[in-house]
Amino acid sequence: MVSYGKLREDFLLLPSTGKAFPVYKGEVYRIVTEEGAQCVDCLGYNLHDYREHMSLGKMRRQGFHLQKGQFIISAAPRDRLMMQILDKPDTCDVTTLLHRCSLAWFEAGWGVVPHANCQDMLAEAIGEYGLTPDDTHDTLCPFTTTSWDDRGVFSLRDARRVKKGDCLDLLALMDVLFVTNICGANDYSGLGKYFQRPMRLQIFEASAETKGLVEKVFRRFPPLKMQQTPKDFHVKRGEDADFELKQVPGYEPKFINFPLKIETLEIELPEEDYEQVQKQKELGLRDDDEDAVRTAVMEWYLTNRRRRHPIVNTFGF
Repeated sequence: MVSYGKLREDFLLLPSTGKAFPVYKGEVYRIVTEEGAQCVDCLGYNLHDYREHMSLGKMRRQGFHLQKGQFIISAAPRDRLMMQILDKPDTCDVTTLLHRCSLAWFEAGWGVVPHANCQDMLAEAIGEYGLTPDDTHDTLCPFTTTSWDDRGVFSLRDARRVKKGDCLDLLALMDVLFVTNICGANDYSGLGKYFQRPMRLQIFEASAETKGLVEKVFRRFPPLKMQQTPKDFHVKRGEDADFELKQVPGYEPKFINFPLKIETLEIELPEEDYEQVQKQKELGLRDDDEDAVRTAVMEWYLTNRRRRHPIVNTFGF
C-alpha cells in the first residue's frame, strides 16, 4: 500500500455542480462515491499551458476501460503522460467511450429544457480559471459502466455493483488542473440508479513514495525527442499571451438547476405491482421501494418518450 502525503483538499461535490482543482506533480487526486453509484465526467489540463489537455482518442488506445497502471495522456503534438491510475476497485469502469451530455442533448432526446448537464457544469467549473465553454474537451468518465457489441455500438450497464466508499486514485505526473462534475444524466440512466447523489473529491500532498512512483514512470518512459511544444511549431500564434491557469478572484459559478430541488411523491400501487417491487428487492435488483418504482418509471419514460436525433444514439446516449 502506497503511503500518500497529507490530505490538503476534502470537497463534497454536490449534484448539478463541478469543481476544478490544481493537482501538483506527485500528488494524488481521489474521487469517492459518497453514497453509491454515480457517473462523473473529468477534464485535465496542463496547469502552466491550458492548450495542452488530455486526449480520449489517445487514451483509448490503452482500452475502452482504463485499468490500474494506465495513463491519462495529452493530445498530439504534446503526447505527454499527465496522470496515472494508481488504484481503483473492480467496480469502477473508467470509460473512454462517452461524450459529455449537454443542454442540446437533453432537448434533442427528450425535449427537456433546461436540464443540469456535464457541458455547462464543466464550463462553469473551468471558468474559475479563466477558461470558456469552448475550452472544454472530451471527458474521461470514471464509475461509468459501459459495454459494446461486435458492431462497435456501445450501451450502458447497470451500475449497482458500485458501492458507497469506492474510490479512484490518480497520481499527477505533472502539474495539472483537474476538473470533475457529477454527470447530469445520472437521473436519466442506471449509472446513477436514476437519481442524483453527491461525490467526494480529495487531494493528498506528494509523499516520498508518490514522488518515487513519478520518477519510476519516467525512468521507464523518458521524454521523447519528438514530443512537441509551441516553440517547435512552424506557424505560431499568440505566443505573447499567458496560458498559465490562474484562479480568478471572486469568481462565482452559475450552475443550471442548482441547488437541485427534490420532491417526494406518495404513490399507491396495486397489490400485484407492490408484490413485484418486493420481489425485486428480495432478488437484490433494487435497494428499496423508492428505487424500484423510480427505476420502473424512468425506464418506461426513456423507452417511450425518447426522440430520434443524430446526437442521441440508439440507447439514448
